[in-house]
Amino acid sequence: MAAESNARRAGSDKRICAGGSADERASVIEKDEPDNRVLECALAAEATIIVSGDSHLRDPGSFQRIRILSPRAFLDAIEA
Repeated sequence: MAAESNARRAGSDKRICAGGSADERASVIEKDEPDNRVLECALAAEATIIVSGDSHLRDPGSFQRIRILSPRAFLDAIEA
């Protein structure tokens, strides 16, 4: 639950995450809407890759400049 409370601030549309403020809202993942917070935080943190076992989060394959990979695909990419 701490991650959820860190991901939002009551009374504000601005999202807060470990990497900084997520100024841009994402609405890419409809089947599991809270997964969009991960995208927002990754964008704010200037991440280039998200590694996740969550199939809903991986469905888009990428978000803006961020690749979304399964753990296996990530390991394959770094071992290549």
